[in-house]
Order: sequence, then C-alpha cells, then structure tokens
Amino acid sequence: MKLDGRTFEGVVLECGKRAGDEETISFRNGRFHSSACQAYGYGDGPYKAANRKPQAWQPSPEDLALLRKEWSKLPPATNKDLHASDVVYDRVEFTLASPDKYAEVFTAADAGVDEALKGSLFALQVVERYRPQPMPPGEQIAQVMERKSIYVVRSSSDSMLEGQQFTGYVAAGPGVPIPIALNGPFKLYRLAKGGAAPAAPAAKPARRRPARRG
Repeated sequence: MKLDGRTFEGVVLECGKRAGDEETISFRNGRFHSSACQAYGYGDGPYKAANRKPQAWQPSPEDLALLRKEWSKLPPATNKDLHASDVVYDRVEFTLASPDKYAEVFTAADAGVDEALKGSLFALQVVERYRPQPMPPGEQIAQVMERKSIYVVRSSSDSMLEGQQFTGYVAAGPGVPIPIALNGPFKLYRLAKGGAAPAAPAAKPARRRPARRG
C-alpha cells in the first residue's frame, strides 16, 4: 500500500480509559504529521516506508560460528518485562513423531497441518505453557498463556532441517482466550553435534550363596 497522500483518523486512548484525544495522521510529500503530537509542540517530519518484501534472516558462516561458540553460555533471563512480551515458563513439552505415529500425536490438527504431514520425514511439536505475571496497577494486558509450534520436516542434511512450521498462541482475553495462528517455511541450523548415548553398564552376575549341607 502506498502511504504518501493518505490520511488516517482515530482516537488516542490511554490503557484502561474509554475516551481520549482525536488523532489525524497524514503522509504527504514524504513527510509524516500527527495532530495529537502537534498539540505538544511537535511538527511534521520525513518518513521512510519499510521494506515491502520482508526477507527471512539468512545467517552468515560467521554468525553460525559465533552461535556455536556462545549459545550454550547465554545467562538465563531473570528480569521479565511484561510490556516487552517476556514470559515466565511453567513447563515445556517436546514430542518427536515419526510418520507412523502422526495419527496419535496430531489428533486435532487443522487441514494445513494434515496436508504438510503427507510425505514428510518426521515432525516435532513443542508446547510452551506460561505462568501469569503480576499486572501493573491500572493496566490491562492480554498475557500469552500458551504457544504451540509444530515443525514438519520435509528435508534434512547434516547441517539443516527444512519444512513447514505452524505456530499457535493463546492469550488471556476478556472472558474468553484469544487464539492467534501463524504458519510458513522454517530452517533449523545445527549448532552442535550430539554424541551417541553411552551404553548401559553390563549387569554383574548375581553371586550364588553356597548351599548348606544338612
């Protein structure tokens, strides 16, 4: 959508209030103007439209080398900011399913997931459940309750997994939960090679007690 020459009208509301200031924002001749901001002494200014064709991040070899070196050393995030959409984990469940187990694992999958599963190599389901955080006084924030991600792997190599991803969020709403669904392609890069699980130690034969003679 072309912004220049367009005008949008609305109302600026503070959290928890039903009335606010009228707002008119306009884009004209490469400049942006806000009537609400003008009331506080701000004029118009230049704007630059964002990229209309967003591209997925493609890590460079240097990026991957840095991640392989540092990813396991990242400190846990302890200072949670509710306004920054930080979450507090309750529990995380991982389910790795082979094609012969799809019917058991994905019992409530939608049509898009069912279609993506056809001919796939395997699928990984990750369910993250979050604890509610204290709400700041006077604010109403819809906190995320759960995130479910399904990674349907359609091709694999020694360094990467590729396929289709389906992610669903459930946020606390006014009376009923608010569902949000996203999907698209994904790439998972291998950062470390796991070693084979150590073999279980051989069981020692039980010692026999000598029989007593009567």
